[in-house]
Amino acid sequence: MNMINVSISHFSSAMGYCQFTAVNRYHLRLKPRLMPHTLAGRALHERLEAEDKLIPREEATKEQLADPFFDLDFTREGVTVSFDRINGNHFRYLGRTDKVIRHQGVIYIIDDKVTSKPASGLYHDRLLQLAAYCEAFIRSYSRMIAFNKVVFNVVHRRPDGGVIQENKVDYTPEVNAILVRDLNTFEGIINKTTQPDHHNNPKKCAPCGFFDQCKWRIESPPLPPGVAVMNNSNSS
Repeated sequence: MNMINVSISHFSSAMGYCQFTAVNRYHLRLKPRLMPHTLAGRALHERLEAEDKLIPREEATKEQLADPFFDLDFTREGVTVSFDRINGNHFRYLGRTDKVIRHQGVIYIIDDKVTSKPASGLYHDRLLQLAAYCEAFIRSYSRMIAFNKVVFNVVHRRPDGGVIQENKVDYTPEVNAILVRDLNTFEGIINKTTQPDHHNNPKKCAPCGFFDQCKWRIESPPLPPGVAVMNNSNSS
């Protein structure tokens, strides 16, 4: 049995965006190219972290941590989380949250995303990422920090930091079931007991950092069903 460390963001990207990124990253050991949206996200996080450091804070006492109704404001990028699973191998999922607060007994795990327009809904990769953060937070801190429930919030921001949209979702047993289902599939892909599914969407391939190296990339839209390709090699 091997110990396999998995970034929560890599897991959520594989299961919510393209399962073949898991093959490229963990089997073929490929490194993705940095894409413009990734660089924009890093710049936003650095700006928000710098602003957060200007907020005066005092370290919470054990009594305050144990009181679910004592509001807490954790430093941005300051809460690391993890959880372990045994499934053929020993998987350790690791992540660092963008922002965590406790307000009126509720833990809010906040993740900031750069976008130019509101999203039509909560994308599956973001649901998985935040669900994994919630599960990891509960396992990492529930003995130290009291709370009544956990909510995750995806905050869509412009590159200048302005908020466009927020999606808040309670971390419920139903959300946990989705997480566990996709963890099992991901681990099967890593263990080579599950065949990854292809999304068959060229619009997903084009912005992927693995595009130049990926053997499964789609470079142009597939033809509609029933459309034949003319072979002109024998034409007069």
